Amino acid sequence: ITQKEVITQKNQKYYNILEDSTQFYNFYLQNTVDGQVALKYLHNRGLNTNIINRFRIGLSSSDRDDLYKYLTQKGHLPIDIVEVGLVRSGDEYYDTFRNRIMFPLTDLDGRVVGFSGRTYTDSNEPKYINSSENIVFQKGKILYNYYEALPYIKEQDQVFLFEGFMDVIAAYRAKINNAVASMGTSLSLEQAKALKRATNNVVICYDGDDAGIAATKRAINILLKETINVTVVSISDNLDPDDYLKKYGEEKLHKLLSQTAISAIEFIYLDEKKQLVAGDINSIETFKRTIFENLHLFNSNVITEMYLKKMADDLGVSIESLYADFRNQPRKVIRIKPVKITKDDKISLKKYDLIQKELIHFVLTHPEKCIEIENRFQHNYVCDEYRDIMFEIYQYYTLNQTIDPQDIKSRLNDKLALIFEEIMNLDYPKEIEEVELLLKEFSGFPYAKENIKLIGKSNKTLDDLNKYGYNKKNLIKIKIKTKE
Repeated sequence: ITQKEVITQKNQKYYNILEDSTQFYNFYLQNTVDGQVALKYLHNRGLNTNIINRFRIGLSSSDRDDLYKYLTQKGHLPIDIVEVGLVRSGDEYYDTFRNRIMFPLTDLDGRVVGFSGRTYTDSNEPKYINSSENIVFQKGKILYNYYEALPYIKEQDQVFLFEGFMDVIAAYRAKINNAVASMGTSLSLEQAKALKRATNNVVICYDGDDAGIAATKRAINILLKETINVTVVSISDNLDPDDYLKKYGEEKLHKLLSQTAISAIEFIYLDEKKQLVAGDINSIETFKRTIFENLHLFNSNVITEMYLKKMADDLGVSIESLYADFRNQPRKVIRIKPVKITKDDKISLKKYDLIQKELIHFVLTHPEKCIEIENRFQHNYVCDEYRDIMFEIYQYYTLNQTIDPQDIKSRLNDKLALIFEEIMNLDYPKEIEEVELLLKEFSGFPYAKENIKLIGKSNKTLDDLNKYGYNKKNLIKIKIKTKE
């Protein structure tokens, strides 16, 4: 049995919950009064019954705990439902998504691992709410519609890469079946490798605004490192593909996607040229330097000659002088250096030390956030003591569905109890918004996911911590069964 099969078996209960939820949402859309209103909204947006069924679109109930009741009636444990982010707990359990059109998000093997929920009525709430990252949902590891589009990608030996799932649906409406989305503007290396396994030809079609253009350049860089052939479709007027379809129709979107792609280097050259100020020596040097860096990245003598000639014409200089400058500009090499903890690093670690203590404090005062925050740490702890305390809290919550700080403290050794007391006495953060900021800040922890020594004298590697977490959580499961 492979490691992947072991992980799949371990997570199967979560996949079952998410699949049952998908079916519940779809049924609710098709068979309720609220669903009729949502269906009318979807049909007005051009999403007909075929598209709704193809992408398994559904609707979450406006009631507080309909999904929770449905899933528990099917035998799923409340703690497992909470862990995948579909339900939250306070004094009682309540659904995370309410009165939203639900779009299932699948992993590379076609299993539902999360959702994106969209408002469809006038509301002051955020337009989209996505599943929080958890044990089966890591946004940087999935590509929306990858599994479903895979046969078409392989058949056509090409894939269209979009930012969001609505762009993929727009492409489908325009009869483009070989489309995926990176679920945001930051293409990860894991996503690039998944694309490489399917095809060697990627057409990037990100949004036409400044953020989309910058994201396109980053994606080009990542894809080239995987030796993938990259072309780009540019959309004018700062539109995204879904907006373009609304404005110009399905036929024109199909033509745009299928007939207007240009090479990645041409896209970069034209965009950089827009910033060029004629006669400004600093602007010229910046333009040259950027194009030279990209020519080194493409590593092709033919492309280099073509674009140095083009640049010579645009700048009104000789190709010989550009060749001389090009040869003199060193290649920009990105190296991953070994991580070392210096004195300066230890000073910067004080910030992460405080952030992690504040987040653990928040868990003590908001038990329903225990599993989410523990998952967000992903076994990355500033020191062993915080790790041990957090797992003790996690175990207590898992067994009791609540948190009693004094009871937890009584279970700790003297050293941990002193640290725990210090954490208990903190008075920040108090609001969810503050917690999100802290979690975002902690995600920059410089030694996260690195196989290094943690601060202090510990020599536990990431593998050690992952094994610790896996074994500890399995022990909790055994205790739960014993308790029952």
